[in-house]
Amino acid sequence: MAGKYFKEPIVVKSYTKVSNTSGGVTKGDLSDIYSTTATIRETSLRRTNDDESISFVSGYSIEFFRNPDVDISIGDVISYNNKTLVINRLRLEDRGIKLLIEATAKV
Repeated sequence: MAGKYFKEPIVVKSYTKVSNTSGGVTKGDLSDIYSTTATIRETSLRRTNDDESISFVSGYSIEFFRNPDVDISIGDVISYNNKTLVINRLRLEDRGIKLLIEATAKV
């Protein structure tokens, strides 16, 4: 994608892992793991069924240069323009140089 540039500031956050009293691990607080700039495109609204309710979520396509030293996973969160986006899908692009993410935010 020659000529494409990333201009939207984002922060990728991951949940810390906390040991619980039964010997398992639970989600802790969100902590920042990577700050960068990205290209963000809003995609169509999607309908989801959570438990017994129906809700709509906004979809986002997010692309940025990846840092191979940072482990980004499905379920991590991206903070962008006062929005919290949950990562649903990850795909490496351009021989692993860029990361293309599909994320959703509740409306």
